[in-house]
Amino acid sequence: MRPVLPYALALILALAASQAFAQPGTRAWAEVLEGIDRDLDRRAGEIDAVRLELPSLLSQAGQDLATLDNRLTQTVILEGVVGDTPWTYRALLSQFKSVLMAVEEDSRGLRLAKEHLNKIKDENATLREARRKGRKDGESDAALSALEEPGRRMESIKSDADALKEQVDRALERFESVRERAESARDALREDYIRVFKEHFFESVRPPLDAYGLILLANAAEEWRDDYPRFVRPVRAGGRWDALAWATLPLWTLFLGAGWLVARWARVAGEARVLLGWPLMALGLALAVTTRIVPFTANHGVYLGVTTLVACGAAALTRHRLEKGLLAFWLAVFCAGAVLQALALPGEVVGPAWFVVSGLGAWARWRRGAHFAAWCLGALALAALGGMGPLAVVAAQAWFMARLAQASALSVKALLDEQPGSWVHFVTPLAMTLTALACLAWILLFMGGPGFVDHVFALEVELGKARLSLDAAASMVLLFFGVRLALAWFSAFLERASFGGKAMDQALSHTLGILASYVCWTAYLLACLHVLGLPLSGLTWIASGLSVGVGFGLKDIINNFVSGLIILFGGSIKKGDIVQTGKLLGEVTAVSVRNTTVRTMDNSMVIIPNSSFLKGEIINWSYQDKRIRLTIPVSVAPGTKIKKVRKILVAEAAQHEKALKEPAPSVFLRQFGRMGLDFELYVWIEDFRDKFRVESDLATAIDQALQENKITVAFQGVKVKYKPRGSEEAQREAAREALREKRRQVFSLVRPLRRVHMRARWGVSAPPRQGGEES
Repeated sequence: MRPVLPYALALILALAASQAFAQPGTRAWAEVLEGIDRDLDRRAGEIDAVRLELPSLLSQAGQDLATLDNRLTQTVILEGVVGDTPWTYRALLSQFKSVLMAVEEDSRGLRLAKEHLNKIKDENATLREARRKGRKDGESDAALSALEEPGRRMESIKSDADALKEQVDRALERFESVRERAESARDALREDYIRVFKEHFFESVRPPLDAYGLILLANAAEEWRDDYPRFVRPVRAGGRWDALAWATLPLWTLFLGAGWLVARWARVAGEARVLLGWPLMALGLALAVTTRIVPFTANHGVYLGVTTLVACGAAALTRHRLEKGLLAFWLAVFCAGAVLQALALPGEVVGPAWFVVSGLGAWARWRRGAHFAAWCLGALALAALGGMGPLAVVAAQAWFMARLAQASALSVKALLDEQPGSWVHFVTPLAMTLTALACLAWILLFMGGPGFVDHVFALEVELGKARLSLDAAASMVLLFFGVRLALAWFSAFLERASFGGKAMDQALSHTLGILASYVCWTAYLLACLHVLGLPLSGLTWIASGLSVGVGFGLKDIINNFVSGLIILFGGSIKKGDIVQTGKLLGEVTAVSVRNTTVRTMDNSMVIIPNSSFLKGEIINWSYQDKRIRLTIPVSVAPGTKIKKVRKILVAEAAQHEKALKEPAPSVFLRQFGRMGLDFELYVWIEDFRDKFRVESDLATAIDQALQENKITVAFQGVKVKYKPRGSEEAQREAAREALREKRRQVFSLVRPLRRVHMRARWGVSAPPRQGGEES
């Protein structure tokens, strides 16, 4: 609140009090008047201070205006000297931006003086309002006469302030004139920059493959040799490099300290890649910040140097995430392209130079076995030789940036995954999203610069009422990333949320996550319609179309959708429940508004439409409790002691690790069966997926225990009788023939043994066999 305003309010209250008590000369009234006098004395002192300081301000403003006018004229002249390359035009745009920055900086003192003088005039208006209110309320003449002297002094202060403000306004008008000239020249140059950018990158030049192409190459090189020094010397001589160095040094130190703290937190402070990479990257980041603050220090050479420093530092920090030597190779290619761009070479010269660089790179990659990269570099070399050299250079650099972003994303993810604590799960999606967006922004700004990016994003294509543009597309992409990030954070929060020390129910967290996803994506769809310029009234036509579609082909889809809502809000089937429909038994893994996913015992995923759950009978084994009961039938021989059988069954069930202690296993004698005594063992387990394994283990253990206790398991034997085909005589003849065949096989083995035995004992051979076979 302004200093005079409290006194004016106190004055109004004093006037009201004087009317009530008819004592205008009271002590409170005198204190108010004294306060006003003290404030007027202070204001008069401030006017005197401005009057004394204003000549030096105006003198300095005149010198600054002369310097700015010279800089602006010089930049306009350089526009006719430089070659038609995007990098030189970006340097000129940076010079115009520096002029505008200098205008704001040099006129700051005058603007502050003007604001101070305006404040004094506003307080004079407050005092006049107090006097007017006093006359309107019919205050006494003594009370109003006491305000005459402060009023005259305030009028004198106002006239002095007006005179000083008039001088300040004239100086500011000169600054405003320079600013308007700079903005006009910058806008005109930006249009030329767009034209030059398109010609330089997307229009081919005559390749130096014949005599005429060689002549054009020689002329372009000679013209560049004459023009480039005339462009570089003024830009370099007019830079405020001392101010840039003094501004960069403390910021670089700050970045180094912050990086050292992060490295200690991540336990990588002593690694060589950090000691080499972070100082380079921190220096590049510090220069990137200070060149935007200090005027006449931003040009294409500094910009390329800053970009190269950041790229070198980032590559050193993340090179271990990719194939050994891969980032170093592509960094060398990037730096070679940056040198050509810093020299602002024309397209006729860039083509042959980049042909050599790409050819050498392709040869190096081929020797290391990277054939795909070699083919790509070879294609870029041919494109450069064919007249598309600038585009080939930028394509190779964009590929390096993409690989560097990939390595950076892997490094960030690995760094966060190594850290303890649940907060990492909240930061990882944000870090990955920001890394991808930073890479995309870096590529766009490096290729075209701010002017080109603004031009491209301003282009629009109208399709009916929709306005398609890169600006709208970028907004929708950012919104998409934002929705995904918000849903990831919300899901992570639900997984770790607890109430009173108890974790949130899994089914409830899943339902809340599903509802949040549908709400967020619906809001995203409405936001996209707004960005595209489509009125929300157009949704009525979509609703009409859906109503017609429901009547024809969308009935089942709507049925599943409504069924999904009933399931989600009804709670009869939730994520994690054990359900059985027909012969299908499994665990519910996901519930959406269209279908439900169930994992069966053999780990197969079954997708069931939601309407099926409302049509048929569904068994939910875990509706109230996730525990399930197993029934194992056991039959023993008649006469077995029932208590002994009960004891054995209960003991074996209690020894199993999956059997729950509460409810405890139990045994019931169901009936006296045809084969013996029929028992049933009831065992409770926690997870239905252990059902078959527990049943098998218990059956094996029970069988072993019954055998050890000499208890016979009752079972019904089956007698199998084989009845051969044919008559009785045919069966006897078949038996005789089988016997003859067996005898022949036996005699065929015995005869050689007889010959060997007779030769060894009597020295004679066995007599040859006479007659036919034995019958």
